[in-house]
Amino acid sequence: MKMQSTYSEPLAKRRGVMAFTLLEVLIALAIFLMLIVGIYASWTQIHRATRVGLEAAAENQRKRVAMRALEQSLGSVKYFLANETNYTFIAEFDGNSYLSFVSHLPDTFPRSAIFQHQPIRRVQFSVKEGTNGLALNLRQQPILYEANIDDDENPLKLADSLTSFYVEYLPDGDPEEVEWQDYWDLTNDLPVMARVTLTFGYEHRGEESHTKMISLASSPVPPEFQMGRPEPGGGRGSSIGPDGRRSGGDRGSRYRSGDRPSYPRGESSRRGSSRGGSSGRGPSRVPSRGGGSRTGGGGGGGRGG
Repeated sequence: MKMQSTYSEPLAKRRGVMAFTLLEVLIALAIFLMLIVGIYASWTQIHRATRVGLEAAAENQRKRVAMRALEQSLGSVKYFLANETNYTFIAEFDGNSYLSFVSHLPDTFPRSAIFQHQPIRRVQFSVKEGTNGLALNLRQQPILYEANIDDDENPLKLADSLTSFYVEYLPDGDPEEVEWQDYWDLTNDLPVMARVTLTFGYEHRGEESHTKMISLASSPVPPEFQMGRPEPGGGRGSSIGPDGRRSGGDRGSRYRSGDRPSYPRGESSRRGSSRGGSSGRGPSRVPSRGGGSRTGGGGGGGRGG
């Protein structure tokens, strides 16, 4: 009898022990899964917000780089009238603007590392269809050295998602009389100021426009200044008097016999009427978009092949 009671006591104790039921286990698993889903959703939101923020920062940085490149190059444009076939300022508009000119570029300009000791370069700004709308491309070539083939074949993409690249030019003269124009046909002068507008198009945000006013060089360098032969009656500042003041005609208005003639302001026609026409001068070689040369009259020839 004693032995029988000894074996039955542990069985009785086990039957009285508390344990989780199947329903309680399922409820615990459901709560655990809800916690995991909440943590994953929070992490996904944080990751998405971080990615959107980085993309927005990258877009803003590209916009700043593009505007900065335009400002640096246009602000230090060079034009020597004695070598105007090499320093031609080309500004065209065909749905979008196209720029090609010579500038003295700083070391902070994009891709300056591959043009060491070559600060005088011809830069070209053009747009081309890309994967995300239009892309603003930059090409640059040294003016006194051999052309860089790699930069010509693989231009630098300054910005994408563009819908418009629009540049306007302000000629010199009375501020109340002159007007902004999207073409530039004056063959022996530079605009006083350029107004650059970059318009970006986004799927969910619509269009955003960014405009920058850029001051250009005051005037081209007259031949007599470059060659060191100041003569009275030349362009602005063609001679220097005893008081140190410059004297002579207005900016680019008169040149010595044999120099190129001047074209009065306001008489240049729009692109299409003056380009491709003849101004009484022989053909001159003008750098083209393809990096070669093109032939045109005094008003600039049509876009050649």
